[in-house]
Order: sequence, then structure tokens, then C-alpha cells
Amino acid sequence: MRSLKAIAAACAVMALATCTPSASLASEHPLRIFTKAGHAQWRPADFEYRDRMLILHLDPESAGACQMHFLFNPPPGTDLNETNPPLLLGVKVDGRPVDAVADQYLGSAPEPPQTILFGVADRENMLDLHSIRATIDGRPVDEVTFSVLSGREVRICVHTGDVGPGKHALQLSVSDVAPQRNVLTTAVRFHTFDPTNYAAAGNEAIVTVDSSYPYTGYEILDCINDGVRYMPSSPAGPIHPFAHPSSEENVPHWVQVEFPEPKTISEVAVYWSTIRDTCHRSLQAELQIPHGDEWTTVEAKVTYSAGGNCLTTFTFAPVQVKEFRVWQPAGGGSKARPDLMYLVEVEAR
Repeated sequence: MRSLKAIAAACAVMALATCTPSASLASEHPLRIFTKAGHAQWRPADFEYRDRMLILHLDPESAGACQMHFLFNPPPGTDLNETNPPLLLGVKVDGRPVDAVADQYLGSAPEPPQTILFGVADRENMLDLHSIRATIDGRPVDEVTFSVLSGREVRICVHTGDVGPGKHALQLSVSDVAPQRNVLTTAVRFHTFDPTNYAAAGNEAIVTVDSSYPYTGYEILDCINDGVRYMPSSPAGPIHPFAHPSSEENVPHWVQVEFPEPKTISEVAVYWSTIRDTCHRSLQAELQIPHGDEWTTVEAKVTYSAGGNCLTTFTFAPVQVKEFRVWQPAGGGSKARPDLMYLVEVEAR
């Protein structure tokens, strides 16, 4: 025995000939049943309900399909056949209006936005408030609140929480109550950086390299100074969004960082790539600064991180420079791949 409540429920039935399946159920509400054959539109179903017995009259031949879907008691006023997603009415970032577009880039800033407010409405159907989902970099957001202005309009406030340096993407999705669940998906992307790190892209530092591994995507150098120090433990897909490998040749390799204007620095940190628990720290890396038309190696205290982090830190007397480079002699890479220079991030303070 099944009690059919006044909320939408759906099922599918396969039939090759005219038939009248039946089911015993108790209903406390008037039944409203709709049917859809194949990709056709929803329409009222032909059924009988008597003595707690539901009898459905199916005719696949006239419907033009052998698979028929049934919808029980959808919310009153639902436009079952509309296919338009909800509308994005407006977006505010920390109280400041920005363009209401599907993919919004806020630019770079030392601090991430704290709250992002979305105005969402649907012209044809009510919104499904249980469908609201918000993620940052693919992880669910802890704090999402909303206020209902009407059944078809809602304001959704996403609190970003603790977001560190790097490139980030906040994604919001919400659907209506139509059976096919028309979904609005919108994204707000932003880049945060540490203002004390002169090598950060947000501080307008420019990165160049001697070479890149000869696979498509590895020529992109954004990862070297985007503020993300570590790779995912098991990166899905290409490595190039997270780390930069040089060409794998027995020649010197280097990564150069140029500031927009001279800066006084006394420390450079290099975060190396880690793949399958193997740290690709270069064993003979040196820090170099310009001296006339040549590069000279800085006398620095070189330390390596403890606890498994793949990090080399150069500490030295303060020096004012407009550029520096991390240089690896031929064959001076990691033990596993000595001809490769394979790093994730470079920082300078």
C-alpha cells in the first residue's frame, strides 16, 4: 500500500501494446496525473481511481513510443513543458553591484570577496529551493543563506569563508520545479594574492623560462606565480594548471621573475612539484641576480622544508633588484628526473 501525497512523483512504464496496469494505493488528495511518451510533451493521463485502485490506460501505438513517463501531483500551476532556466537578475559582491553574467571575473585583489549576493527568478515556474548548490573550486560552501521574495524569486547569499591565495571559482546552481529541472548555473571567478610576495602575478610580476615540456598547455606559465603552492595529491587530467616542467634535456634550466619596478628582497622560496609522492626538488638549484650583462649567483643560506613539503628557501642579505632567476645546471634536477626543472610556485620577499 502506498500513500500518494500532494507532491510531485514520477515513474516510467514500458509497454508494447495497449494495456491497463493498475496499482493499489491510498490517496488523501485528488489525483492529478500527467503522461509523456518519449520526447513528447506532458499531457493529462487517462486513468481511473476507484476503491483505492489506480488504473492507467496506456496506448503506446497512438503515443508513438513504448516508454511512457507518468507524473503524479506536480505543484499546482507548474508549467510542465517549459524549458527555460531561471534568470540571473543581479549580482552584488560585498554590496557592490557587478554585471549579471553567466561567468564573471572580478580580477585580482589581496583579499577575497566575503559575500556574493545573487538575485534569481523564474518567469514560468516556482524555484526549487532544495536545489540551491554553491561550490568554491569544486568544494561545497559551508554557509549559504537565502531569502524568498516570492515563489518565483529568491536572493541567495554565498559567504566565501577562508579562501587563500590563488585563482578561485565560485559556482552557483539553482533549478525550477519543472519535471525536467531547468537549471541556472553561474560562476564568479577571482584571484587573490599575498601583497608581501613581490613575485605574485597580482603584484604585476612577469615570469619567463628557458623552456617548457613539449606538451600542449605546458607553455602556460600562470601557475608559477598564481599563489598556489601545492599540487593536488592526485591531480585529475593534465598537470599544467598546477606546475611547470621544463624541457627534459641535459642543459641548464631557469625560471626568471621580473618586477614592474626594483624591489628589495632577502628571501626567495621555490615550491617544487610532487607527483605520486615523489618530490621533484632540484638538487643543484641556485639563486641568481643580474650583474651587468651577466648573471651572478647570490651567496645564500639554502634550507629545505621538513615534513615532506617540497620546498627550497634561499635567505640572503637584502638586495635591491628588478629581476632574479632560479637557475639549475645541466643534470641538476631531482634524483628521479635530473634533466627536468619541475616547480609549482616561486615567491620573493
